[in-house]
Amino acid sequence: MKLTDRILDRMFGHPEGLLGVLGGRILARGKENTTEWVLSLIGLEPDDHVLEVGIGPGVSIQHAARSVPDGFVVGVDTSEVMLAQARDRNQQAIEAGQVTLAHESASSLPYGDDAFDAAFTINSMQVWSDKHAGARELCRVVKVDGTIAIAFTKQARAEQLAADLPDVLAELGVSRVRSEIRESDTCVIATV
Repeated sequence: MKLTDRILDRMFGHPEGLLGVLGGRILARGKENTTEWVLSLIGLEPDDHVLEVGIGPGVSIQHAARSVPDGFVVGVDTSEVMLAQARDRNQQAIEAGQVTLAHESASSLPYGDDAFDAAFTINSMQVWSDKHAGARELCRVVKVDGTIAIAFTKQARAEQLAADLPDVLAELGVSRVRSEIRESDTCVIATV
């Protein structure tokens, strides 16, 4: 792996150390517009229970918590640096019991079957160690008729992964899948 690739991975792919802190600050500035769009595609209800996988600095958690004022939001990430930034950003909602954050992997979520009304991930799936296991876990933890949204921005360089997702989800038994595209963002929406 080239030096620039290693630096970018430490900043954005698998954030750690000072590079991860810097990457989190950059991510926090550029994620709001995409987050609002993805959440609008999901169509959250005020009392929904929502999961975000790969929370980064916690910007999307903030928006999801505002979208479900009577609900609950869980966020997971494998990066302690991102979890720390997300905790700082969402401290009030955490203290109120509306948000919980955990150090967990997409491929092994510690939640029961049908635990969430919706789950989403933005610019995260492309760095999961096992994308198929992660997709299977999302399908498992979302209730029947619940929604999964998997989104990528142009910066994620995940065009092929986004194109393959409908087939991956179909293999998992999900038949209602659509792709939404706007400007440089792509979101695959599945109804479980």
